[in-house]
Amino acid sequence: MNIALISSAYPPDLDGIGDHTYWLAHSLANRSKVQVFTRRGRPLDADNEVKVTPLFNPEDPSSFHLLDDAIGRWQQPTREPQWLVLQYNPFGFGRRGWCPWVPHTLRRIRRHQPHLRVATMFHETMVPAWPWKFAVMHLWQSRIFRQVCHLSDVAFVSTTRWQPQVFRAHPHLPCHHLPVGSNIPLDETPRHVARQQLGLPAEALVLGIFGSAHISRQLDWIAAAAQEVGKTGQKVIVAHVGPDSAKICHAMPGLQVRSFGEQPANQVGMHLRAMDVLVAPFSDGVSTRRGSVMAGLQHGVPVVTTASAWTDRMLNHAGNEGLLALACEDAADFAATTAERLPQLLRTQGISQRAAQYYQNHFAWDAIAETLTGHLIGASRPTIKSNNENAHSNAFGLVPWRR
Repeated sequence: MNIALISSAYPPDLDGIGDHTYWLAHSLANRSKVQVFTRRGRPLDADNEVKVTPLFNPEDPSSFHLLDDAIGRWQQPTREPQWLVLQYNPFGFGRRGWCPWVPHTLRRIRRHQPHLRVATMFHETMVPAWPWKFAVMHLWQSRIFRQVCHLSDVAFVSTTRWQPQVFRAHPHLPCHHLPVGSNIPLDETPRHVARQQLGLPAEALVLGIFGSAHISRQLDWIAAAAQEVGKTGQKVIVAHVGPDSAKICHAMPGLQVRSFGEQPANQVGMHLRAMDVLVAPFSDGVSTRRGSVMAGLQHGVPVVTTASAWTDRMLNHAGNEGLLALACEDAADFAATTAERLPQLLRTQGISQRAAQYYQNHFAWDAIAETLTGHLIGASRPTIKSNNENAHSNAFGLVPWRR
């Protein structure tokens, strides 16, 4: 199978989808012929395993149309299936998600390369229609999203939350759940060694934070939980790795905080290994698109997080596997529930090994690549859309490709 991965970013960019493309490409290379097409500009990391072609200019998003000719040159006379896999996030291809050149280029590729098949991996679909500041962006993002769906043979979503949106856009398009994996290399430093190297006391309970001070991370909930756990008499240290050190420390009043700041990818794992538990109460609940949670599980670190209506079902009952998703109303509720259930979580026999095995079974890149290729091999072309759907798709004057 020949696979072309299309991504708006690629290492050394600090970009989650760029990292996703890197790890997926290298796992796919073990079973398929893979090439990546991405942005040009900054020098790309050297890569001896996957061919990476700098193509479109991020300063001129309409240059995405260059992909048409590039794909034509990439295709080879072969009987093997040939797939274009688009890593889709509207904001990656245009300011405020305005990217009509994406469906326009896909339509041209489908016309010029009739044997090529298109899969879209939806990392994001569109902003919600509310609050009001999102309403205008939603108008164009939703229409572009529908076009991309109708120009795809198969769709993948990083969380099941997006599946109903894909179904409403194109009821006949096969849509599969494809979780994300960790975007950092596995580090196997023993916990006691990692703590020695970082100067963290062996007897302390280390509550970890991995990532930025983004509002969705609910730092006030983490602070409340750490303070509540500390009331038990246990020495608690909050350890952070990632950007925004000053904001993280400021959000943890009265707590002992060690922020190690941003670290090279090959050092992050060692910092995670030093943690007893990763605390990650997301405002929209945990989902299978949270790479920071996956990194914790990958390194055998149990995770205490939040559940919501959007949380993927497979994560709701993974407490025995090292992921405790709590349905809490506010910071006080999260703090009290964490303090109550954390000791039992940490006492669970082999919890670190369970967490790492859970990651390997469901979220490791080889498992993700195998799932992806399995669905590509079994994909059949979706049913042609109705005239009403075509009318919606033509809102920007982009006539969709017809089967």
